[in-house]
Amino acid sequence: MFFGFDFVLTPLALKWSCGGEMQADLLKISELVAAFPEQAEDARIQEIVSDFVKVAQSDSPFDRLLAKEPSPQKQAELCEVARPLEAPWSSPEALRDDEDAGLSESQKDAWQAFWRYIEKEQG
Repeated sequence: MFFGFDFVLTPLALKWSCGGEMQADLLKISELVAAFPEQAEDARIQEIVSDFVKVAQSDSPFDRLLAKEPSPQKQAELCEVARPLEAPWSSPEALRDDEDAGLSESQKDAWQAFWRYIEKEQG
C-alpha cells in the first residue's frame, strides 16, 4: 500500500515549503493511515511524514528535498508547479477497492505539469 510513498511526499513537501496548503494533505494522509494501520506501521509512514514536514519547514528545504539548491528563478518555477498539487487520492476506500483515486481533471493536470517540469529540469 505505501510502497513508493516518497513519490507523493516529496512533491507535497516541495509544495509545503513554497507556502502551499499543508493541513488538507496531512488530513488525507491521516485518513489513509487510519484505514490501513498495519501497513502504515510496517512502512513507518507517520515517522516518514513527520520527517517530510520538518524538512519542508526547514531553512533549506530545496537542498534537502532535491539534493541541490536551485537558483531563485528555478525555485520560483518549482513553486509555481508544486503549489497546485493535492494528495493524489480521493479516499482510502477508493484505494482499498482499487478504484480510480478520483482525481479531478485539474489535479491530474497539476501532477502531470509537476512531473513534466521535473523531467525537463533533469533532462
